[in-house]
Amino acid sequence: MIIFKKAITWIELLVLISLVLIYGWATYQRNFVWKDDMTLYSDVVKKSPNLSRAYSSLQVAYLNSGRYTDAIEAGKIAIRINPSNVEAYLNTAASYEKLGLYKEAVITLKKIIHYSPDFTDAHYNMGAAYIRLKRYEEAAESSLKAIELKPDHADAYNNLGIAYIKTGRVDEGIDAFKKAIHYGPDTVKAYNNLGITYINMGKYPQAIEVLEEALRRKPDYADAQWNLEVAKNRLKNR
Repeated sequence: MIIFKKAITWIELLVLISLVLIYGWATYQRNFVWKDDMTLYSDVVKKSPNLSRAYSSLQVAYLNSGRYTDAIEAGKIAIRINPSNVEAYLNTAASYEKLGLYKEAVITLKKIIHYSPDFTDAHYNMGAAYIRLKRYEEAAESSLKAIELKPDHADAYNNLGIAYIKTGRVDEGIDAFKKAIHYGPDTVKAYNNLGITYINMGKYPQAIEVLEEALRRKPDYADAQWNLEVAKNRLKNR
């Protein structure tokens, strides 16, 4: 029994740490059949090597097939041909994020904002990148800018909540998570983050309530399942 208790405590620690880092990232998507379109746009760029949009399309295919380094290279060519190709910048930043190169992602996102200051997804993704870099004040600033541009941006509110929690602004973080839920009722990561915040505050009944709601909306959500068990275990043994 002692070994089991220690195991549960370690599992709780892992879940609690990982949960707060659940954030969102936007990419420029299209309705492609990825395998077919990778072949198509590989052929297009060979035939039209000066067409920026063709490289952008190839980049999307690479990004969605997990070939992130190739996606970055295709994006760089698209940008070299057309320096104001915002789509290519956004997906280049997303590729950097997938590779864990968050500083490079921020640099790329700043270029988008230079060409398109009111591009909501650039500010939103900047907030996510700053979260990964543990630059939480800047994450909050970027998330607030995204919300200013799109007041019902549920995922931006979720990222804002993370930034506030990480800087000790717990009440504001809770409010941000609640707004994420209000504007995006199916934004389950916001329920999850709110649940873990309540667990850390010792508010286990509230945590159970929001985590059960997350699972009602997404029954296979593993993080919420684990955290619900943590909350129930804490409530039972306090």
